[in-house]
Amino acid sequence: MRIVCISDTHSMHEDIEHIPDGDILVHAGDCLARGALFEIEDFNYWLGELPYSNKILVAGNHDWCFQNHNDRAKKLVTNAIYLASRRMIPLVTERGILDRQKIPHF
Repeated sequence: MRIVCISDTHSMHEDIEHIPDGDILVHAGDCLARGALFEIEDFNYWLGELPYSNKILVAGNHDWCFQNHNDRAKKLVTNAIYLASRRMIPLVTERGILDRQKIPHF
């Protein structure tokens, strides 16, 4: 299993020329430039176009809408698992990633 991690795209995700192949993509923060809700729609669409079988999103310090409008922001992320917890939870099993519906949001 190959996990690819990116971060700090700041709404410039369309400008990324190459992301390595893998099974799981983790975006580890700062996916948005202004942290506004309207930015999530474009980012979420881009995530949906990527060939990874599983995608995980962790909000960063520039992704303000996940702090200020958490419920609304989470609903806009449909093409990734949004991970928002200070606790470590097991995501990967021998058979692959856990179903996003079974992962608790804290």
